[in-house]
Order: sequence, then C-alpha cells, then structure tokens
Amino acid sequence: MKNNDIKLKPLKPILEDSDIIEKYTALNNELIDTKRELTKANIELKRMNEQKNKLLSITSHDLRGPLGAIRYFSESLAEQLAGRTGEDNIKMLKLITEQSNTMLLIIENLLDFTKIEDGNLELELKSVDMNILVRESINFNKLIASRKNITIEFLELVFPVIVTIDKSKIFQAFNNLIGNAIKFSINGSKITVQCNTDAGFAVISIIDKGIGISQAEITKIFEPYYVGSKKPTGGEPSTGLGLAYVDRIVNLHGGRVTVDSNPEQGSCFNIYIPLLAKTPDE
Repeated sequence: MKNNDIKLKPLKPILEDSDIIEKYTALNNELIDTKRELTKANIELKRMNEQKNKLLSITSHDLRGPLGAIRYFSESLAEQLAGRTGEDNIKMLKLITEQSNTMLLIIENLLDFTKIEDGNLELELKSVDMNILVRESINFNKLIASRKNITIEFLELVFPVIVTIDKSKIFQAFNNLIGNAIKFSINGSKITVQCNTDAGFAVISIIDKGIGISQAEITKIFEPYYVGSKKPTGGEPSTGLGLAYVDRIVNLHGGRVTVDSNPEQGSCFNIYIPLLAKTPDE
C-alpha cells in the first residue's frame, strides 16, 4: 500500500458534544449575571457611602458651633474666676475646656476625612515656619499632658524651616500625633518633639516612651477606623481616624508619614513635608 493511499480520520472537535456546549454557555451566562449583580452592589455601596459621609459631615458641622462656644465660655470663666473661687472649680472648668478641645478635634477629623474620601478637600496653602507651628501644637496639648504629669520637650532648629502647607490641616495632624503620644504614654513620662531637615524635607518627629505598637499592627494603623489592641493608658477615647487623617493629609501635601515602634518601648512617628526654601544645612 502506498503512503498516499492512507486515509486519516478527521479529529473530532472538542466542543462537538452538545452537552459540553450547553455547559459552557450556562457557565458564561452565570458569570455575566454575577458581574451584573456585582456592578449593582458596587453602585449601591457607593451610594450608601456617600449618604454616610453626608450625614457625618452635617452632624459634625452642627456640633462644631456649640462645642466651640462651650470651650470659649469655659476658658473665659476660668480666667475670670482665677483667685476668686476654689481650685477645684478652676480644675473643673479646665477639664470642660480640655474635653471640648478633644471633641472638636474628633469632629474636625470627621469633617475633613469625609471630604478627603470624596475628593472634595481643598487646601489653603501658605508659607509657614514649622518651628512656630509645632510650638503652637505643643502648647495646645500641654493641658491634656499635664493631667498625666507628662512633659513635652521641643527640640527646634535655630533657623526657620519654611514649608508651603494648609496651616490648620497640618496643625491638626500634629495635634493628632502628639495627642496619640499622650494617650499611650504612662503617667510621669516625657514626649520629645524634634524638628529637622533631610533631603529637601522638613521632618517632624514625635517620640514617646509609651506602650508601643507591634510589628503586625504597624501595617494597619493608618487604615480608617482601625483601633489597635493596646488601650490608652488613661482610658481616653479613640475613633480610629486620627492616624488615617494624618496619613491622608500629609500625602496631599506631597509628604509621607513613617513610624518606628516596638511593644513596651515606645514609638517614633515622623512627618515629612517638602521644604519651600533651602536651609543652612543644605
């Protein structure tokens, strides 16, 4: 028999079987339906998230006015009654002021964070000396620190450290970090705040000797609403928004936030903000 007389049987197509075709068709239709349902679910989640942010924004905005008034009147009364009433009364007025400041900070975090998430936060940029801004933040937090006998040391530079920032937003970021350091520090300890420059950045470091953060949790602490396993040493409240706010705000300024921490050894948070002008060490 000659080779050219050999007749080969044609291969049977894999999808020739009608049952297989039906199965693949059904599976494809199921995938299309699943994708359609996921799209609907995502649209609904987005709508619900927008409603949540709107509710938070309205509620926070409405609370800010009354709380600001409470803080103002408590401060005024403490000043007017100094030396004319008992020390316990003055302490209570100062406590009202302190708690009002804490609640206002939480509200500001909520208001700004919802705007950041929606992409609606506008920065009002101006040139600021970091030395001055950090000193203002430390003074703002000294009353809270004094309740736990915590001292705050500021190691500032001898020359201006000029940056272009939204002053109120970065001030709030500093308050969050210094407030956190106070929350997680033991009574009678010290917090050190340093101002430096490095490779075109102003670097603000907040260093405490508190309870620290585990390596497993460091990767999560900047997530919105994340509350770590370690509790504040004085039972202070925590919303889980403070560090998330700091991270988002600093990123919007072209900077970054780093942290170095170990359990029971304290923490060091660093904020890097681009410098506006050169400093003597550059």
